[in-house]
Amino acid sequence: MARRNNSVVTIKNIDNEDFSHNYDGFPYAIKAGEVLPFPYPVAMLLARHLAMKVVRKESAKQKDFKGNVDRKAINLYAGKALQPVLDKIITSRIDKPLPAHKSEGQVMAERTKEIQKEFPKEVEKPAVDKKDVIADLRKRNIKFDVRASKEELLGLLVAAEMEGNDGEPPASTDQEAEQQPPAQQ
Repeated sequence: MARRNNSVVTIKNIDNEDFSHNYDGFPYAIKAGEVLPFPYPVAMLLARHLAMKVVRKESAKQKDFKGNVDRKAINLYAGKALQPVLDKIITSRIDKPLPAHKSEGQVMAERTKEIQKEFPKEVEKPAVDKKDVIADLRKRNIKFDVRASKEELLGLLVAAEMEGNDGEPPASTDQEAEQQPPAQQ
């Protein structure tokens, strides 16, 4: 049923008068001789009512239509009476593929990706191995035992940094320059 409701049906007003009818409270109009496409449910309702109008009109012309005077109703709504007229009114039907529906999980996965794009990724700190710590300790001229664990060596390095030993030679101050003997020429 869902596939059928997604179809597009083209109908033609074969009557010589304009036709209008409501579907779900909304009016639809087709001028005399006009051909228009509609969604399947709307088109079928309009086509059926237009066919009923045409059959009633033909019956009235042929004096075949009985009024309510004798309380006998003529069934003008039967499929047999309407089918030849419906075949003239419905000119084409095109089945459209159904739109893909996403599950709630798929929607949440897409939203998560969009949200994560907005946030900067944290840069992982490079891992320091024992070889790097030993190299840094030697650069700072700190005595250490090579057999000590990496954590013990890092402790020495942190202690040196707290004391101000950052591995750079100390900058000479003016006082040190005054204490040194002048260079001989």
